[in-house]
Amino acid sequence: MNDKKLNILTPIPFWHPGTQEFIDGLKQSGYSVVSLDIWSFNYYNEKQEIINLIPKLFRGKLERIYKRLFRAHIIRKYIKKDQVVDIQWCGHYYSEYIEEIKRNSKKVLATLFGSDFYRSNSEEHRIQRKIFEVADSIVMGVNMTADFSNLFPGLETKYRYAQYGSKRLDLIGEYADTVDRISLRHKYNIPLEKIAITVGYNSKPIQQHIKFLEFLKNYDQSIKDSIFLIFPLTYGVEQSDPYLTELRSIIESLGIEFLIFDKPLDDIEIVETKFISDVTVNLQTTDALSSSIKEAFASDDIVLVGDWLPYEVFEETGIFFFRRNLEQFSDATLDIITNFSDYKKQCEGNREKIMGFASWKHLVKQFVDNYEQE
Repeated sequence: MNDKKLNILTPIPFWHPGTQEFIDGLKQSGYSVVSLDIWSFNYYNEKQEIINLIPKLFRGKLERIYKRLFRAHIIRKYIKKDQVVDIQWCGHYYSEYIEEIKRNSKKVLATLFGSDFYRSNSEEHRIQRKIFEVADSIVMGVNMTADFSNLFPGLETKYRYAQYGSKRLDLIGEYADTVDRISLRHKYNIPLEKIAITVGYNSKPIQQHIKFLEFLKNYDQSIKDSIFLIFPLTYGVEQSDPYLTELRSIIESLGIEFLIFDKPLDDIEIVETKFISDVTVNLQTTDALSSSIKEAFASDDIVLVGDWLPYEVFEETGIFFFRRNLEQFSDATLDIITNFSDYKKQCEGNREKIMGFASWKHLVKQFVDNYEQE
């Protein structure tokens, strides 16, 4: 009988593409994995089937009533005493049920993704604390430690470290030495002589695309003519959102060639977007350890990020990149464009360092060690 059993509490269908990749890696490590969404009442079983646990006769208002009345029952029925439970995405709303979850499981881990911590308000943090007090372990990226300790002191003995990998990161590592970057530039109509700059990685306003474009407005036309802008806007807000309407208008007014990705991309297409890029900039207001940034490191991009983002761990890993405050961002971008060749050479060792830090081959073991630690 398999005594390595895990129940992941997370939104189903999985909101994060890495969740299925993670489960696949755990199964290769001998784990039996199921997943439960105590909010939608969806259950992902050992056969990888998604089953809705709400009787068909309950719909609309009756469905909401059923969920409220039977949530504790669902927890007791679908969380087993021999399962380790990993709450992946610690929304404050789990606090009401964390003790029930603990009673019905072997061990409970609270795994932070970043936004569930950084984008919660003070009242949500107050409620959220109970999750961490009841959980046996608190799992986070190393870069989150100081911020978490400042807000939730006294829980340091529970800290464990792990982070999600990315199938795309592993694909980039696999193809980086053989990919035909010139052919890809032709495929996406990007002039070979231009420096391709990727701005952000989704369509959310917190990416501050417009703030970055304001810097570019002031550059000489000769600088504008030397660059090509890439905007990955495939998820975040609806394409009809007023923010994207404004963003497109500003992009078109700059006099700079550009490419917008606004339709869903598969893994290979996403990998291609990394190989056609030369520079990646990230002004997002908050972040943990974005997979997109790791992928940029792996594809040898020059990376420029806001110094307010908790990326010290990348510096400690020895990765070459730029961290600048908002006042320095315009000058830093211009410096990268004018000294592009020199900085590009300094990025040549980044792939090996990020793969050693963030490949699934290394990261699944971190999670397994956390699950099996007494």
